[in-house]
Amino acid sequence: MSKNDPDFIHQLAVDAYGAQHLGGVTRSITTAFALIGLYLSVECGYTGKQVQKAHMELAKRRHDWPRFEPPHQTYSLTVFDVLRAEPGKKRDEMLKAWAEEVWKSWEHYHDWVRTFCHQWLHRSLFVFSTFGCGLFSVFLHKKASKFSIFIPSGKI
Repeated sequence: MSKNDPDFIHQLAVDAYGAQHLGGVTRSITTAFALIGLYLSVECGYTGKQVQKAHMELAKRRHDWPRFEPPHQTYSLTVFDVLRAEPGKKRDEMLKAWAEEVWKSWEHYHDWVRTFCHQWLHRSLFVFSTFGCGLFSVFLHKKASKFSIFIPSGKI
């Protein structure tokens, strides 16, 4: 799955896989970041690069992550379905479908993820509004007066 993508669509694969394969030695932070990434991508339209920036902001603080209970269902799509798809547009579409299915399967944690993002990303200099799914972000750089605005793709 090698691709030169300025939006880094492969972040979806990292998050979908992380959310679909918890248990054993998997730490709660892995599942939390996967669910947060899926939420920001699937519901809010964030690019993979924007999700990575959100993950970096969240990693700056210590959080007490819940012990996640996995969904009680089998998945119709897995990473193998994505890899079997023809590279390019078809594979990207399969990757998005897989991510959407995994996110939907975690419905019992959707409220927790939304609330967490609104509380903690806001504190990490991500500013939220009622735009789109309720999120757009302004990342303030440490050196005064410089900032970047990340508006989820397809939301204007």
